[in-house]
Amino acid sequence: MDTPHCSKTPPVSRSDWAECAKATRPFDMEMVGSLRGDMDTLLVFASLFSAVVTAFVLDSYSGLRGASSADNATAIIFQQLLLQMKQDIPMINTASSTSTAPPTSSICINALWFSSLVLSLNTVLGAILAKQWLSEYEQVTCSTSTFPRQQVPLRQLKFDSLGRWRVPIIIAYLPVQLICALFLFFAGLVYFVWTLNTTVAIITSIWIGGSAFFFLATTLLPSFF
Repeated sequence: MDTPHCSKTPPVSRSDWAECAKATRPFDMEMVGSLRGDMDTLLVFASLFSAVVTAFVLDSYSGLRGASSADNATAIIFQQLLLQMKQDIPMINTASSTSTAPPTSSICINALWFSSLVLSLNTVLGAILAKQWLSEYEQVTCSTSTFPRQQVPLRQLKFDSLGRWRVPIIIAYLPVQLICALFLFFAGLVYFVWTLNTTVAIITSIWIGGSAFFFLATTLLPSFF
């Protein structure tokens, strides 16, 4: 009986490595370019949105301090002076009066706006990290100065690492986080306006409610139709 001969795998030539690197380069360039464009847009919007939320927070956070004795210092001192002018009694020191708790509306508004600010800043941080990951990946995969025999295995290692560390999922989560920050800001804005003027609050609530309905409709309806 003849013994079957085992054929040996021919060695991979330098041209084969070059062809493999050339074949994967368009896919990598398209993937990196698409993700980087999304991150650039997200980074600009998140930065501008963070600046807007910060302006509102700077105006509202003082309400968390509550009504202290310093808020009523002028009225108290004036009352004490009038009392001292009428009666020969010593002035009572009111500087050590304790502060009262902040109103519930101020706590809720600041909780919503501070949460929105934190989420938007986290989005900025995530977008910056994602751009760094993509730049490191691009340096390996899209470089023409590296030898193909070294580039192809290193490219595959980087590509597998992106999937292992769930980088595409993290990048896809960043817009969701920014949307959550936007609606938290809207909720705080509605609450804030209701404490000022009912008419303005109703109009603002209608516009924000319409935006929320449009977002939910365009997000959920494609799943059913």
